[in-house]
Amino acid sequence: MTLEPTRAPAALLAVALTGSVLLTGAFASWPTVLFVVAMAGVLFLAAYETSWRVVVAVAIIPASLFVAVAFVPETRAATLGLAVWTALVSSAILVRRDVLTRGLTYMLPVYLVHTAVILFQAPNVHRASGLIGNANSAGALLVLGTLTALYHPRTRWLAVPMLFAFPFTGTRWGTAVLLIALGGVAVLRVVPLRVLVPIVAIPTLALVPFYGHLAGAYRIQPSIAANVARIATDTDRRLYAPTGPSIMPQGVVITHGEHNVYSRISAEAGVIAAAAWVGLGALAMYRGRGRERWMIAVIMLLGMLDYYMWVPGKLSLFWWVLLAVNIKREEREHGTSPA
Repeated sequence: MTLEPTRAPAALLAVALTGSVLLTGAFASWPTVLFVVAMAGVLFLAAYETSWRVVVAVAIIPASLFVAVAFVPETRAATLGLAVWTALVSSAILVRRDVLTRGLTYMLPVYLVHTAVILFQAPNVHRASGLIGNANSAGALLVLGTLTALYHPRTRWLAVPMLFAFPFTGTRWGTAVLLIALGGVAVLRVVPLRVLVPIVAIPTLALVPFYGHLAGAYRIQPSIAANVARIATDTDRRLYAPTGPSIMPQGVVITHGEHNVYSRISAEAGVIAAAAWVGLGALAMYRGRGRERWMIAVIMLLGMLDYYMWVPGKLSLFWWVLLAVNIKREEREHGTSPA
């Protein structure tokens, strides 16, 4: 029996996404081999389609990092790793949309394994990180998994364990983004309210006995004023940008601040690359529809207070895949060939 042409590259894309999630550092462990081999397989097997204008806009970003490699010796090794990684993951913009969409759907079992690992870790750690090694990233991955499950009638109820596991990551900004995403699903009637309400209510009620543990994970304080002060302090720390934007790419910024992905890119790759990044995201939001549009919106919102869609590993490959899916949708729907 022969496989449908999109299935093999889509399966390899799911493997590449999984490998990128498992990475704890750039080019540092066996998941790197898994990622590189799978991504190379995707690019070898998948047919290509895209506008050359989009390719040029995308190429600005890794090219800017290579400029920093050449002219900023202080962080050359780290910047080279980020530049090579960005060049590889941004090549997803070339791949056919149906391959990318199917690859995202194939990730559902990985989301469920991630959920199970979080629940296994929860009793023994302050904040569970699942497969991804970082609690904030772990929560973000569950948001993407929840949206993936909700957008198909046959898999909607798989969102229940993901929503139950989510609070054990203790990600405050991720929680706000999850609530925004669920609100959008409700308003747009992606899932009938008679189905969505129990999907959300069941894990919410099941979490009540774990309030004490979750209060520690979220660092809940005894007064409202104390909670507001802690959130404000944490937000200020994450938005702190000691390097600032620069016309000339500065290379990898190693600092406790720069958690805002847009600020970080404007420093590391320069303002031209940052403008390309934001412009591509805006184009994806304009052209996109449905599940993938919500998924990239989630990543863009999360990027306001974290940068794991930019650094090697974590969610950076998800960003580029979702960018490609949404940008290509308009061409597919109107039956036009790429310009």
